[in-house]
Amino acid sequence: MALMRNVSSQQYLMNFRRRAIAQYFPIIEPILKKYRIPDDFKYLAVVESGLQADAISHKGALGYWQLMPETATELGLKLTDKVDERKDLLKSTDAACRYLRILYRNLGSWTMVAAAYNGGIGRMQSHMKKQHETNYYFLSMNQETSDYLYKIVAVKEFFQFPGQYLTSNLMASVNSYERERAEAIARGIIPAEEPEPVGFAIEPKESLELRFESASVDSLLGALSRPKPVASTLFKGDVQAELVKPGKIAIG
Repeated sequence: MALMRNVSSQQYLMNFRRRAIAQYFPIIEPILKKYRIPDDFKYLAVVESGLQADAISHKGALGYWQLMPETATELGLKLTDKVDERKDLLKSTDAACRYLRILYRNLGSWTMVAAAYNGGIGRMQSHMKKQHETNYYFLSMNQETSDYLYKIVAVKEFFQFPGQYLTSNLMASVNSYERERAEAIARGIIPAEEPEPVGFAIEPKESLELRFESASVDSLLGALSRPKPVASTLFKGDVQAELVKPGKIAIG
């Protein structure tokens, strides 16, 4: 609804979408894949900074991924009077992905990882401990963190289905752009595949555990429509079990 209300900014949103797909995502996506992070986390950068290198928060977080100075330094980024690698898309994305892996190793859920990126891992762990709850959707949190996942989902929705949020004139422009690009690829004017990102690839540390979780933002809204677990037959969490006959508990 928020996207549909911003009629006056539709042209800006469309231009922004084009730039993101053409210039930024081809660099971000391979790094997410290298660290086995769900592809939808590219939209986290959109929410955090609007993909602006100079974006800065009132707390001092800066760059595409809005990293705080202390965090950026710990992740190996260079911060001096002349250089701030938080503004380097390739290096800051690699650093952010290493940080996301650390969050996942501690939280075990990509949904909670996204929430912790906004609210901080300490605060999220405190909420989980005090409320005896590990499900993001059932946690009571501050408004910003409670809404954070929905912002990411809203951005993805617009990027994937722009026609639902644009006027007919703008949609015609989008279709024309896609046709022209397809024709240019067919004629060999531009490559079908985006060029590889330029820069120095940083391999993940050997000690970093790369467990893959197939869940992505696609499944987040679906979780809301599921009925809450029934205490008599289900265990709390992702594992479901039912007592069939006396004996040892079996998972499955």
